[in-house]
Amino acid sequence: MFMFKNPNNSSSLFPVENFFGDINNILYNSEVIISWADENMCFLYLFNNYYKCKLLLTEYRLILIPKLPEFMINEFESDYFTIPIYSFYKIEKGTNNLDKIFFEIIIESKNDFRIFKLFLNNIQFYNNLKEIFLQRNLSSNFNVFAFKYKLILENKDAKENENFIDGYKIYNIEKEFLRQGVNENEFIRLLNINKDFKLCETYPELTYNIVTEDITINDIMNASNYRMKNRFQTLCYYDKKSKGSIWRSSQNKIGITGARNLNDEKIFKGIKKLNENKELYIFDARPYLSALANRIKGGGFENINNYNCKLIFCEIDNIHDVRNSFNKLKNLILLNEIKNINNTNNNNNNINDNNKDNINLNNNNINLYNNSNTEHITIFNNYNFFSEFENTFWPKFIFQLITKSIQISKLIKNGNSVLIHCSDGWDRASQLTALSQLFIDPYYRTIEGFIVLIEKEFISFGHNFRFRLGIEYNLNENEMSPVFLQFLDCVSQILFIYPTIFEFNMNLLIFIVYHLTSGKYGTFLCNNEKERKFYKIKEKTVSIWTDVYKSIDKFTNNYYNKELNDNFNINFLPFFKIRLWEECYLRYIYKNSDKKFFNFLEQFNQLNERKNFMEKLKINFNNKDNNKIKEIIQKIIKNHKEVLDDLNQEEKELIIKKDLKKFKSMNDLTIINENE
Repeated sequence: MFMFKNPNNSSSLFPVENFFGDINNILYNSEVIISWADENMCFLYLFNNYYKCKLLLTEYRLILIPKLPEFMINEFESDYFTIPIYSFYKIEKGTNNLDKIFFEIIIESKNDFRIFKLFLNNIQFYNNLKEIFLQRNLSSNFNVFAFKYKLILENKDAKENENFIDGYKIYNIEKEFLRQGVNENEFIRLLNINKDFKLCETYPELTYNIVTEDITINDIMNASNYRMKNRFQTLCYYDKKSKGSIWRSSQNKIGITGARNLNDEKIFKGIKKLNENKELYIFDARPYLSALANRIKGGGFENINNYNCKLIFCEIDNIHDVRNSFNKLKNLILLNEIKNINNTNNNNNNINDNNKDNINLNNNNINLYNNSNTEHITIFNNYNFFSEFENTFWPKFIFQLITKSIQISKLIKNGNSVLIHCSDGWDRASQLTALSQLFIDPYYRTIEGFIVLIEKEFISFGHNFRFRLGIEYNLNENEMSPVFLQFLDCVSQILFIYPTIFEFNMNLLIFIVYHLTSGKYGTFLCNNEKERKFYKIKEKTVSIWTDVYKSIDKFTNNYYNKELNDNFNINFLPFFKIRLWEECYLRYIYKNSDKKFFNFLEQFNQLNERKNFMEKLKINFNNKDNNKIKEIIQKIIKNHKEVLDDLNQEEKELIIKKDLKKFKSMNDLTIINENE
C-alpha cells in the first residue's frame, strides 16, 4: 500500500491499488498520494474526443491514465501523461463545461508545449491540485520533491550500485583548472577573496584571478565595487597551447559621468600580460543601444581609450526578448497543430455518440486549444511554417549565440584573451563563455566535460535558475526566461550537424530539459552557490548527474569518434543550418511520423461518429475485399472497443487504404475524401 494524504493534511493508509491496480511501477517507494479521481469523475479532451481518465496527484507529479484505444497508446511518449508539479506553468479553470456536470480545467507545462484539457466533476481534486501548485517554495523542504527523492535513494545506490557517482562531486574547481593548465602560468592564482560570499553574493567562494607585481588582492577587491553586483573579472578558461584565456564579469559602472576605476583598468592590463603580443578583446553581449541606455542607470561599457583593448557588441537580445520569442515559437507550433485539428473537425459537426468510453458531444463552445498528438508532417506542410519560424526570431537568436561563440573560440585559439560580460553577467555571458569553450576544448564535448561546463559556467557562476525557471510560485514572471534552454538548443544544433564529435547524444539534452523544472533534482533549484549552501542542496538533494551516470548507456553516442573530436575545428556556420529542435519542441506533439496512423485515426473517429448511421446503411458487397470491410464495420458497430483490440495490421490498412473510399454518408457527411 501507498501513503495517502487526505485534504486535512493528516496521513492515513489508503488502498490505492484497488483504484489503480498495481502501481509499484508507477510511484516511487514512499511517494505520498495527495488526491485522486476515478474514471467517472474526469474526461481528457484529446483528438477532438473525450476519453475517460483516472487522475492521481502525488507530492511530486500529476499522473493521467486515460482510457484510450489500443492503437493510440503507443503513439505517445512514455512520460506524456506524467507532469511534475514544478513543471506546471499554469492551472486555470476554462470557460466550457461538459454536459453541465463537468467543469473544464487547463494545465499548461513550461518548456515542452504540453497543454492538457480536462473535464472534471471533482472540485476537491481541483482544489488539492491548485493548493500543491501554489505551495512551491524552497523555504519548505516538504514542498520540493528533490528533498524527498534524496531520502528515497539514500544509501541504497551507494551500496547496491558499483557505478554510483555523486553528481555534485564531478566538478571541482581546482581539478578542472589544473586540467586546463593554469599551473603553468605564474600570473593566475586561486583566491578565496569571496569567502562566505562577502565580496560577491552571486559568485562562488573560490575563483581564479590575475595576480601580478602590480595587481594585489586588495586591488581586485576594490575593483569589484566598480562592477555591477560586484561581479569582478574572473577566469573561465585558459588555453595552455595558445595562452589565450576567457574571462567574465558584469558591466562596469561608468554611468553618464564617465566614472573610472584605476584598479579595474589595472586588471585588464594584467590579463593582457598573459600574452602581451596579442590583442585583448571585450565582448559585450548586449546590443550597442541597450548598453548605451544602461549608462543612464549607472552602468554602461568600457571606454577603450582607458583599457587599451578592442570592444565588440554581440547584439544579443535580453531575457525579455528571449521569453517573447519562445512564446511566439510555442504559439506557432501549437497553432499549426490547432489548424490541423480544425481542418479535420470541420466535417464532424452535429455529432451525438453515446459510447461511454469515448464520448463525442455536440458542443460548439468547446475550445480546440489543446495539445493533441498531431503529426509533424502537417506542421511542415504548411508552406508558411519556416518563414513564420524565422519571424519568431528564435533561429536568429540561436544563430547569433553560435556565431559570436565561434568568433570568440577562434580568438582564443589564436592566443588572444577575451572578457565577456552583459549587464549582470549571468545570462548572455554564461551562454557565450560556455559555447565558446564547447568549440575550443574537446573535453567539453564528452559527457563528463559537458557536465563540468554546465556546473562551472551556469551553476557555479550564478545563473538565476530559480528566477528564470519560475521554480517558486510567487516569483515575478517578468524574471522568467528560457535562457538555459536556449543554450541547450545551441548545443543541439552543433550535435545535429556534427554527430561524431560528441560523446553524448540528444537523449542527454532532452533529459536535462525535462528535469530543469521537474523538481526531482537539486541541481537547478537555486540561483547561486550561496543559496545552495543555505538550503543545503548538496547534502539534502540528489544531483541530476547522479542519475545520468546510472543510465550512462542511454546517453552515450554510438557514433562518437574521439579522433574526430580531438581534431574538430569550426570557422563558420551558415544561418540556413539552424533548424527547429524537433526532438525537444515536437517531442510531445508527435511521435509517429508515418501519415498512416493519422489517417487511420481520422477514419476511426469518423466511423465511430457515424456508426448509428451506418447501421441504417444497407450496402451490398460483391468482392472479397469489400466483404472483409463489411465484416470489420459490422464488428465495430457491434462492439467498438473489443474490435479495436482484435484488428491486425492488415485489417487496419484495408480500412485506411481501400474500400472506405467508396462509402459516402447521407446529408453530405463524407466518410472519406475520394481524392485522398
